[in-house]
Amino acid sequence: MNMRKWLSLTLVLALAVTILAACTPPPATTQAPTTAAPKETAAGETTPAETKYQSNVTIRIGTQPTTMGTPLDYAMKKGWIEEAGLKIERILFPTGAPINEALAAKQIDFSLNGLATVYAVAAGDVSWIGEINTASGLGVYVRPDNPIVKVKGNVEGYPNIYGSAETLKGLTVLGPLGTSSQFNVITWMNHFGLTASDYKMLSMDHGPAAQAFLAGEGDAIASSPPYTYQLEDAGMIKVATLEDTSGITLVDGVCVRKEFLAEHREDVKRLMEVIYRAQEDLASDDKLFFDVCMEYYNENGREYDATKMNNEIKERDFIGKDFMTKPDYKFGAVLFGMGKFYVDDGKIPAEDYPNIAAGIDPSILEEIYGFKLNVYKDQ
Repeated sequence: MNMRKWLSLTLVLALAVTILAACTPPPATTQAPTTAAPKETAAGETTPAETKYQSNVTIRIGTQPTTMGTPLDYAMKKGWIEEAGLKIERILFPTGAPINEALAAKQIDFSLNGLATVYAVAAGDVSWIGEINTASGLGVYVRPDNPIVKVKGNVEGYPNIYGSAETLKGLTVLGPLGTSSQFNVITWMNHFGLTASDYKMLSMDHGPAAQAFLAGEGDAIASSPPYTYQLEDAGMIKVATLEDTSGITLVDGVCVRKEFLAEHREDVKRLMEVIYRAQEDLASDDKLFFDVCMEYYNENGREYDATKMNNEIKERDFIGKDFMTKPDYKFGAVLFGMGKFYVDDGKIPAEDYPNIAAGIDPSILEEIYGFKLNVYKDQ
């Protein structure tokens, strides 16, 4: 082959390769998945954990350094708030009444609080969307030399209640107003036909009240754990438990401003998911209950030792799936019991009572767990 023909053939082959390359589609590329590994929900179902969600609002949360605030604290320390794409601001309060005030003033959006919350629900501005833990252990205490101690069993059907109209009239009782402790006092007095004009209640937070009572102030004290343990260690006598005086088992609950829920439902649902993820852990493991609560309490000014903590574990349960599926469980029941009483006692206007039923909203929990809650029906 002469040189000219060889060069021509080379050019033809090169052109053919170029044309083939231009007509061949590029190799397919593989994109990384946009979701993280699956996570387990509170209901026990596995769903993809979205990583792209990022809230544009900071949820302001009011709670207390007690059992009710523990699941949130646990979730914060586990990093679950950030995992859910949420931003929160937690504000700790000494009792429930100022949490109600902060909700009413729109200074907070969400609360984990005791049954002082019944006032906020009755006012019509907040919804009761969850229940955190049972709250047994409340009681009224007197000193051993108080005449009340000598009178017991005078109320038919209530053999463990101490006192009489004569021994209770004129008492000065220490304890926080607008709380379950005040409810304890009111129901105790009512068994003997006494009203608010027959005794005096000095408003003090639980800690200062215990100190003042042990120092000799007041005739009686309405208290709750851990201060009840301190009172018992000092020899004080429990004369009326809340369960005996009211027939109600208390629970602490979750509330959210209705306006905030309507505007930020997805954020509220995500927050509830991480809180109930913590609930399930704490409900199933008493050692975890012990360790997490001990750390949370002592970090925030509540001095707890092993004895106090073990007593609390005996008296209180975290409310998870197993608790909510018990045959006798009724979501929201305690609000009606306390609400009716406060209406009768003049603490809640009668026209506000229907707001309690309107404020009970199990829908977010039902979405999370995938089953219908047994909601209390007012009689």
